[in-house]
Amino acid sequence: MKKTVASFVLKVMMVWLLVLYSLLLFRHTFLKPVVDALRLDSKFFVGALLAGSVIALLAIIANALQKRDPLETATAKKNYTAVGVMMSAFGILMIVLGTCYDPVMELFFGESVRSKEWYTWVGNIAVTDVICLAAVILIACKIEKTPVEKHKMTFGELITCIFMNCGVIGVGFILGLLMESLMMRLCGTMGGQAISDIMIGSDDFWRILTIGIGAPIVEELIFRKFLIDRVHKYGEGIAILISGVLFGLFHGNFAQFFHTTGLGLFLAFIYVRTGKVWYTILFHMVVNISTSVITMKLVTNLDYEKLYLMLGMDMESPEAMEMMMEMAPEVLALTGWVLFLIVSVIVGWVLWIRNRKKFFLKKAPEHVEKKKLRTAFLNFGMLYFIIMGIIRFVSFYL
Repeated sequence: MKKTVASFVLKVMMVWLLVLYSLLLFRHTFLKPVVDALRLDSKFFVGALLAGSVIALLAIIANALQKRDPLETATAKKNYTAVGVMMSAFGILMIVLGTCYDPVMELFFGESVRSKEWYTWVGNIAVTDVICLAAVILIACKIEKTPVEKHKMTFGELITCIFMNCGVIGVGFILGLLMESLMMRLCGTMGGQAISDIMIGSDDFWRILTIGIGAPIVEELIFRKFLIDRVHKYGEGIAILISGVLFGLFHGNFAQFFHTTGLGLFLAFIYVRTGKVWYTILFHMVVNISTSVITMKLVTNLDYEKLYLMLGMDMESPEAMEMMMEMAPEVLALTGWVLFLIVSVIVGWVLWIRNRKKFFLKKAPEHVEKKKLRTAFLNFGMLYFIIMGIIRFVSFYL
């Protein structure tokens, strides 16, 4: 299969998968008449999604096996398009395999497999951390790259960046809450609640393994190293912007969009300045473990029924005093942790103000002076990822 044919097949399959994904997401809302008229059931969607994914993967492999002339240099637009296709392939493949995970597992292990503690988290590891990362590597190896110049950070700089990261996350979290409140008024749905429902009651081990460790490694390799290595030569600002915006869109809801975009921008700058992805992985792990592991653990430790019952009592009564003593460790632990996070956010912004002059952009040798935003975003790959992100946002609140 020639490279041009493989590229064409890959693009056709990506469009096909996006159409199927849209039909699947909105089959119970405004696309219900279309789905009913075509008599599309769950078996059709699973089969069509799997078939499209297999063909797309074959096209990716065919592209990867093609030898490239080492003297060949791609234009900025071609590189941006290729990077967009790489990111889109990651996103759509993750969605497709995630959609097919339940029926495939039930086919081989029966419906009872859903009750297993490891079921949801193993799906995350197998789908996101292995298959999707492998697909990204196959595509990335064929895209021209320019490694970022490497520099070490001192221990003091590492600690400073951790607190500055807290400052970014804190502001993004507040903006996310405000937008979620607005979406609640407009749509009657809160995306953040859906996310919390997944976390609450989950096993600590699997949550640490997938969200605390696995997700930061995979996401930093894809959204920082593989992406920035291939576009930073056209300008540090554009590379950082693409990394941050795509990372925010990837999460698909307003509850996470603002703080993940801010996190993505900050970590992209760190990578551009150091060239060491393990720094950004470390900072990302600190964020995920702090929010999705420690905070969720402390929140779920509280007995809310007992708390509400106690608040309705006379606080000087023996029963209320006894309940208060029983719940004191959990309440104090959560209160102390929340206060620590608030202080960390404040310290983070103090450090931002003190270190603001250190954040500047260097002009790259192949800086695209004219229409750089248009060149970076108005191409098949990037537009595909943006459209996919918008579809996820819309479906999240319907």
